Amino acid sequence: MQWENCGNGKIKRELKKTANEDVNEIVWEWFVSVRAKNHRVSGPMVQEYVKQVAQKLGKTEFKASNGWLESFRKRHQIDLMNFVVNQVT
Repeated sequence: MQWENCGNGKIKRELKKTANEDVNEIVWEWFVSVRAKNHRVSGPMVQEYVKQVAQKLGKTEFKASNGWLESFRKRHQIDLMNFVVNQVT
């Protein structure tokens, strides 16, 4: 089980599993590897990648919505300074 410290550091709570934990884990590993190379990652880039992963895993009902993206960002404590939501070129 994975545990997370709550705000006061005294109480721990179990991290919730999502219905698409396998998809989320693959996307998280990809995100970490891309950021380790100092590349910028935009929200649409993550959404496109997660769609490809879900399709390969046969998860036809999966939606890479903005809500999913926000939950992913919060779950992994990705701060907006390191995560470009709308990349403008």
